[in-house]
Amino acid sequence: MEPALAKSILRDIVLKHPADFATSILTLNVNRPASLFIGMEAKPYLKILPKKRIRAILLHEVLTELIIAYDLAELLRELKKYVEKKLKAGFGLETRNIGQLEKYLEERHPRRVRNDPNESSRLPNSTEQGGG
Repeated sequence: MEPALAKSILRDIVLKHPADFATSILTLNVNRPASLFIGMEAKPYLKILPKKRIRAILLHEVLTELIIAYDLAELLRELKKYVEKKLKAGFGLETRNIGQLEKYLEERHPRRVRNDPNESSRLPNSTEQGGG
């Protein structure tokens, strides 16, 4: 991330959510500003899209990969809690490394990862996606 971009994001968080930012600094909760950032990014879309049509907010695959690589389970929990409670939407993860994501989640929450053989967990092929 470019230093100027990081400064800009941090400035926006401080200006738009001063109390939340101050609380995160005082409690040393460094994950909270990430949640505020997600909220700020989603806000313009939440204003124009019908609430009943928003089923989930997906974390970009690059952020998902960073969470896995650096084992940021607390950040993942914070983001999930924020999206579900504050934005009132489901929380999902995008990835191109489904095996790594499944392993990561199973290691941290074994009973929450579905592994039902009757449940289809395969990705659709190009024919099913309309690709021919």
